[in-house]
Amino acid sequence: MKKAFNITIMFFLIFSSTFSQDLIILKNGDEIKSKVEEINQENIKYKKFENLTGPLYTLDIYEIFMIKYENGTKDVFNYDDPKNNLKPKENGKTPSSAGIHDYLTDPRDGNTYKTVNIGEQVWMAENLKYDAGEGCWVYDNNPTNASIYGRLYNWETAMEVCPTGWHLSSYDEWVDLVNYIGGDVGRGEYIETWLNPGSGYKRAKEVGGVLKETDTKHWVSPNSDATDELGFRALPGGKRKANGKFGLLGREAHWWTDFAMKNHPSSRMVNSDGWILDGLEKKDAGLSVRCVKDKADLTLKYP
Repeated sequence: MKKAFNITIMFFLIFSSTFSQDLIILKNGDEIKSKVEEINQENIKYKKFENLTGPLYTLDIYEIFMIKYENGTKDVFNYDDPKNNLKPKENGKTPSSAGIHDYLTDPRDGNTYKTVNIGEQVWMAENLKYDAGEGCWVYDNNPTNASIYGRLYNWETAMEVCPTGWHLSSYDEWVDLVNYIGGDVGRGEYIETWLNPGSGYKRAKEVGGVLKETDTKHWVSPNSDATDELGFRALPGGKRKANGKFGLLGREAHWWTDFAMKNHPSSRMVNSDGWILDGLEKKDAGLSVRCVKDKADLTLKYP
């Protein structure tokens, strides 16, 4: 009996060590299954979970978004690399307040989002994932897409879905964002350039690349002009057409704004070639949502 008891205890220990791991989540979305050995002000040291007797690896603290520990606790890291300070733009604006990151936890479902200061605005640096029930979808009904790209919402749902203290990004806030980067466009100009291609297209391409996540992990190749220098991390979540068909995952990012023209809400689109453009959608279409932090003196302006 004693022998059997010892065997049971040994099996339990082996089973526990097999499934007890720390999960390091990087700012670029990558995940590392690990055993964290040391954390200091500059880096963390860990061993890969699949090789706990192997070498000790080091990660710069600025690369890390969060660590979820095997005991169920977690640490959210709030560090910005001073080497990544942005240079002033040619239009004379110095983005000293750009790229400052913080984190928001949605009390409704516990999802944690990275946020980023851009000019006088605070944006979510990820697409919203909240399951609002009716009026929202997961691309191709695949839960993995929701965890990476967020959910898709119809316009009526998008208008109300942001957590308390945040709101759906307005048309005016998108124009301010574009101008801050250096697009220098007047309000309403992008709708005009959508219908009448001209100089606005060039500026749209320059701005779009600044917002996109780099590399081709999520964007199709070549992901032209992508720099993500503000930390906005635009991801190509595609869209759901009003007829229920999904499309453009990996190729385009579509977000609602709060402005409607002739009963068609406006949207922002960034594609794999680098463009950022205006569009008009049917209210029953499903697009991504980026929320912006409320301001006490917020005054919405429209073109």
